[in-house]
Amino acid sequence: MLIPADSDSTPAIDEEKSQIEWDKLNTNYWFYGSGPVSSDISPNQIAVVNHPDATNWDFYFISNAWGIFSEKLTEVVRPYCNGMFDFWPCTLNGVKYFIPRKIGEINCLDKQLSQEVRYGENVGYSSFVFLEDKLPESGIFTIPEEDMIFATADVARHILADKLNGIEIYNAAGNRKTYENIDWDPAW
Repeated sequence: MLIPADSDSTPAIDEEKSQIEWDKLNTNYWFYGSGPVSSDISPNQIAVVNHPDATNWDFYFISNAWGIFSEKLTEVVRPYCNGMFDFWPCTLNGVKYFIPRKIGEINCLDKQLSQEVRYGENVGYSSFVFLEDKLPESGIFTIPEEDMIFATADVARHILADKLNGIEIYNAAGNRKTYENIDWDPAW
C-alpha cells in the first residue's frame, strides 16, 4: 500500500487555510476524490502547509481522501495507473501538486485468505491476499473493500528507488517499509 508518512515531524495540510472544493471533486461520494467532478469547480484548488520545507514533500495526508501528490510523485505513478486514477491539478504553497481521484478499481481480493477485521457491522482487512490472475502485471490499483492505494511489487520498488519524501510503502502482508529501512528483496 502507498501511504503518506505519519510522524510528529511530518508537515500537514492546513485544512482551514486551504481552498479545495472537496465536495465538487467527488459528487455524491463520501470518500473525497472518488466520484465525478462537478462542472462548476474552480480550476484553482489551493492547499496550504505551514512548514518551511513544505514543497519538498511528495505525499500529504488528507482525511477521507487519497491525499495530495507532488508533481514528481504523480510523474512516477501516472504510467502505472491503468485507468485507476486521474489527477486533478492544485497548488501547494504556490507549487504545482495533484489530487489523485479514483476512477476505477479491481475486484481482486481473496477474502478467504485475507485477514478480516470487524468493526461492529463494518468489515475491514488488516492484511491482504490478492488473486494473482486479476492483478495488473504492473500497476497501481484500488479494491472495492478498502479505500487504499496498492501497488504491484515492481512499482513499489520503483517508487522506493526514487526516494520520495513523505511516502511509505506498506507491505500488505504486514511489514511497513520505507526507503530509509528497506531491505531489497528480489522476491518482493
